[in-house]
Amino acid sequence: MAALALVAGCSTPSGGTAFEVNGSDVLMQQVDDSAAACATLIEQQPAVIRGEIGRMLLAGELSDELARTTGVEVTPAMQGASLDKLQGRPLLADAECGKAITGFANYAAISEKLGAKKLADGLGRLDVQVNPAFGAWDASRGTFTGGSGSLSMQDLSQGKVLGTGA
Repeated sequence: MAALALVAGCSTPSGGTAFEVNGSDVLMQQVDDSAAACATLIEQQPAVIRGEIGRMLLAGELSDELARTTGVEVTPAMQGASLDKLQGRPLLADAECGKAITGFANYAAISEKLGAKKLADGLGRLDVQVNPAFGAWDASRGTFTGGSGSLSMQDLSQGKVLGTGA
């Protein structure tokens, strides 16, 4: 996710907003709802995965904006391939958790489709604002300081997926 380093802007959105991408908000309530849903599926505490889920929802907003600004759409086949690589399909069992997982899968898919140069160019044009509750955006490393600091499924993979036959 090094290309995320070029996302500009680290202003602070209002207290009820987790992230803003080109004026489109991911609300704190959405992060909390998705974290609670995913936590139930994998036997984790919502607080443990909240930052990770928030960053996945941010990735979804980034992919939506990249699709809009570059004209590259994420097809169902692309999304499915990303979900398979992420081993995220079991987390679609809950719609709220699914929002985070599909957002992250869409970001991975559009990143792959665009390639590093076009991805970096596209991200560089986006205005991204991060609520300090998720740490500070470190544009030089493409990560957050505070919290887990990465856009990955690391925290989620520590749990056991429930109720999906997995």
